[in-house]
Amino acid sequence: MPRFFTNVCLQVGEQLSLPIEVVRHMMVLRLRVGEEVRLFNNDGCDYLARILDLHKREARVEITGK
Repeated sequence: MPRFFTNVCLQVGEQLSLPIEVVRHMMVLRLRVGEEVRLFNNDGCDYLARILDLHKREARVEITGK
């Protein structure tokens, strides 16, 4: 499962747009809507997230677990 760093606050149940750097990496890996990824920031935890939308310059995910 791919793991990505983001500098935004992450909370279970939240939907958020990802930074363009993460979106580019997701496109290179050819991820698809519905797949799960791991996100992390500087709080020491990994968060499970499901891809809701994925386009060339934009991606939205829903945080499903911690």
